[in-house]
Amino acid sequence: MFHRIIHHPALAKRDLRMLMADAICYANGTGGEQVVFGLLVLQVSGTSWWVGVAFALYFAPLLIMGVPAGAIADWLPRRDLLRGIQIALAVNLICVGLLIGSGLVELWHILTMTFISGCVRALYQPVRLSYAVDLVGPENAAAGLAFVQIGNRVGQGVGALVAGAVMYRWGADTAYGCLALGHLIGFVLLGRLRTVGGVPRHFRTSLRRTFHEYASEMVNNRALLGLVLIGAGVNIFGFSFSTALPELATGRLGGDAQDLGYLQAARAIGGAFGVGIFALWSAHRNLPRLYIGIIFGFAVGLSGLAISPSFEAAITALLVIAAMAALTDVLSQAMMQLCVADHLRGRAMGAWMFSVGVSPLGQLEMGGLAAALGVQTALLANAAGLIMCGAAAMILFPRLLRKGKLA
Repeated sequence: MFHRIIHHPALAKRDLRMLMADAICYANGTGGEQVVFGLLVLQVSGTSWWVGVAFALYFAPLLIMGVPAGAIADWLPRRDLLRGIQIALAVNLICVGLLIGSGLVELWHILTMTFISGCVRALYQPVRLSYAVDLVGPENAAAGLAFVQIGNRVGQGVGALVAGAVMYRWGADTAYGCLALGHLIGFVLLGRLRTVGGVPRHFRTSLRRTFHEYASEMVNNRALLGLVLIGAGVNIFGFSFSTALPELATGRLGGDAQDLGYLQAARAIGGAFGVGIFALWSAHRNLPRLYIGIIFGFAVGLSGLAISPSFEAAITALLVIAAMAALTDVLSQAMMQLCVADHLRGRAMGAWMFSVGVSPLGQLEMGGLAAALGVQTALLANAAGLIMCGAAAMILFPRLLRKGKLA
């Protein structure tokens, strides 16, 4: 398997390998940041409700900025945008660390900085995803996105482990400083990419026209709209499990910050393994049918996490959940980019961001259920929600399933 991965045609592209390295640096920040602010908010507030609020603020900008971010990704050079975003993230993390180190930090400070980080990260995703297809071409789109996801998951695992260990030994302020360093390294790596990326000049229009084309595509492209709706449901019921992890780790499993880091790292390992396998045979599979199957697998994983009797069982369940979560991302990203014209791919990723942007509803729902009824009930309820999403996809996508392609 490893031999086939390293000799894959997509990885023959030097710039894609560099983008994977940048994805590791970027995700080091995201994976670690979720460990630090999740546990920090729980410690300061004493309830999972505020953890849900923090995660909601972190992901809310995906909904607010999905449309403009997708348009900007089709309007400006993508490599340069990515570099600017890495610097902005590093500065924000450094500011949070300094505030914590001063001893003046309050809950509203953490929530505000978390929201700012979410705003900047919301712009990064559609730019990177459309840039990845710039580097490998539409024929290798699914595999290229999968390889970038591998880098993303590896970075999340490293960031979660580092943040958990550093926070446990030296505090949250030092942990934020370490995460900022990763973004600065990513900035340097992006400067070495040769491909600028973006829409060819003859397809570029005014920003106003770019938004108009975006809206028209969302209204008239039924495949894209269907993927957005199903993706929104998956993000509400599936990805909100992260809100339950701080209480699960420190409460029922009796762990600490380092143990929460291990749980987050398991997410990264499972995701990297899942998309690694997918990259080997994605070009020969029915993507819509596979997507629906993965949604049901996601539900099984959440159910397993809900009833896990031990730390080891929880790790195993998270490996499955992470693989399913990563694959729903890759599959939806690939299908959305393949169902639009090439010059609209950035805006397609803006549509994907919109579907991801509803996840704060899930974070609030998970936090509220966990606080009122317990973590186990909250996870089982969301597993049932995923089953409904899979069933809805089977009803909404009959043409996609019948033809085995997006049309």
